[in-house]
Amino acid sequence: MDSEGQPALPAKQSRAEKFSPGCFKKSTAFFLDQIIIALLGMGLLYPFSGFMASLGLHAWLPGYILGALYYMVLESRLVKSASLAKMVFSLTVRTVDGAKISPFVSLIRYICITLPFYNNAVSQSIASSVGITNTSMGGTAFLVVVGLLFVGNTLFMVLHPQKRGVHDLLCRTVVVPADTEKFPQVQSFTKKPVLGGIVGLLILGLVFGNLYLKQGKDPDFTGIDTLAAKVKEQSGLDTMTVSYRKITVQDKSTVFSIDVHVPVSFEHFSDSTFTGKLADSLFPLVKKLNTNPKVNTITLVFHTRKYIGAFPISKYSSSSREIDKIHPLKTKLQE
Repeated sequence: MDSEGQPALPAKQSRAEKFSPGCFKKSTAFFLDQIIIALLGMGLLYPFSGFMASLGLHAWLPGYILGALYYMVLESRLVKSASLAKMVFSLTVRTVDGAKISPFVSLIRYICITLPFYNNAVSQSIASSVGITNTSMGGTAFLVVVGLLFVGNTLFMVLHPQKRGVHDLLCRTVVVPADTEKFPQVQSFTKKPVLGGIVGLLILGLVFGNLYLKQGKDPDFTGIDTLAAKVKEQSGLDTMTVSYRKITVQDKSTVFSIDVHVPVSFEHFSDSTFTGKLADSLFPLVKKLNTNPKVNTITLVFHTRKYIGAFPISKYSSSSREIDKIHPLKTKLQE
C-alpha cells in the first residue's frame, strides 16, 4: 500500500514502464522521421533530380545517404541524441551505460533498421553491379541478413522486456525517455525474444526458401539466364531484365510468359512512336531466341522513373502478345 492507502505497483513493473517506451511510440516516431526525411529530400535534392534519374537502379542512394546524415547528426552526441520525431515524444538514444552515442553508432543503427525496407533496391543495385541478369539473385543474397534484421527489429522489440531490437543489441544502445537519469541494468538477449526470433526466422525460411527451391527445381524455368544474355546482346539494351512468369489456376498452367522489363527515359516513355517501334522489334527478337516450348506469351514492360528531389515518380506500361501471333522481325531496334 502507498501513503494514500492505494495498492502500489510492483517496483519492477514501474521501472520497466518508465524506462522502456512502447513499441508503438518508437515505431510512430520512426515513420514520422521518414516523412521528415522525404520532405527534406524533395527540397534539398530537387536540383539534382536529373542526376538521380541517370543513376538508374542506384537512384535510391542519395535519399538514403540524406537519411543516414539526418540520424548521424541528430541522434548522436553532436546534437541531442534524438531525431526530430523522438524529440516530439521526449525520447533519446543512449548507450547501455547512459552515454550519448557516436555518429558511427548512429549510422550502424540506421542501416540495421532500414535495410529490410530497402532490400529490393539494394539487391537490384548489387545484381546489376556484378552482372547478375536475374535481380532476384541479389535478393537471395540478402535474404538471411534482411530476415535476421526484420525479425529481430520486430519480434525482438515486441517481446523484449525493455523493448530493444537487434539494432540496439548489436550497437549496445537503448531508447529511453529524455528525462531518464538513473539507468537500471539493461538486458540483452533474453529467452522470450530469442525464441520468438527463431520462430520468425523459421517462418521466413519456410516461405522464401520454398519459393526459391520450387523455382530452382522447376524445369520450366531453366535457361532464362542464357536467354536474357542473348536478348541483351542482340538488342543492345544492357539495362533490360528478362524472366519467366507462370500463372497457375487450380493446378493448371494458364500462362507461361517471358517478361522483358525495359527501362526507358521519362521523355521516351510518353513517346508512343518510340516505344511502339521498340516493341515491334523486341517481340519477334525474343520469340526467335526463345527455346522453351512451354512459353505461350511474351510480355514487354516499359518503365521509367523521374525524381522530384528524393521522391521518385514511377510509371509502367505493359503489352502482351501470344507467341504464335508475333510476326517475324521487320524493324531495326531503337537504341
